[in-house]
Amino acid sequence: MTEIEKIQYIIIDNSCHFEYLYSFTENIKEFYPNAKEQEVKSKVLRIIKILLSRKILTVGNTKTYEYFDLPVHKVIEKIDKMWFENASHTDFLNMVFFSRTKWFSQKLEEQGYDFKSNWQEYVAKNLWLKKILKISKSDLE
Repeated sequence: MTEIEKIQYIIIDNSCHFEYLYSFTENIKEFYPNAKEQEVKSKVLRIIKILLSRKILTVGNTKTYEYFDLPVHKVIEKIDKMWFENASHTDFLNMVFFSRTKWFSQKLEEQGYDFKSNWQEYVAKNLWLKKILKISKSDLE
């Protein structure tokens, strides 16, 4: 699998399966089992940036449960600053949380997604969704 294919798979998966940073880190570690902590962090932040820029996800503070009303680059900076070396599963749960944006959830419902079916299969069968989630080399720079 090429780099872009791996990241594409992770983008698709994390556009549905997410909640805390830990969800993202585990997904990266599955595809990059030998990645060092800094590489995992870098890839996770890139994935989050792509999903935020496509308005798929929104990010909130786990202490106040308020969503960040900031430009994408500021959200990424905020997460980067919170994320400290050797963070544990519990630490990730206490940093930020993620949820689908309202328009994305509504669009999925309108298009008949039941939130129980196999996500990868659903994306493969739905051109509108494949188009939204498709990445290019420029997304990886």
